[in-house]
Amino acid sequence: ALAAAFYPRRALCLEQSLTLYVMLRKAGAPAALRIGVRPVPFAAHAWVEIDGQAVNEPQDFITQLVPFPGLGG
Repeated sequence: ALAAAFYPRRALCLEQSLTLYVMLRKAGAPAALRIGVRPVPFAAHAWVEIDGQAVNEPQDFITQLVPFPGLGG
């Protein structure tokens, strides 16, 4: 999120989560990229988990989403 603040273009949840995922995997962490949705009211979001815990988002928000099968982890 800090790096995204200085990036001159769009860096929302997907871009931030992909970057964090790649950095953590390169460092050897068992990170998993998750993308989920909330049907009503509709919302879509991306985040990173390690051992089932979101590392870049509040856990209470993530529990409102239904995740698609993830990458890694």
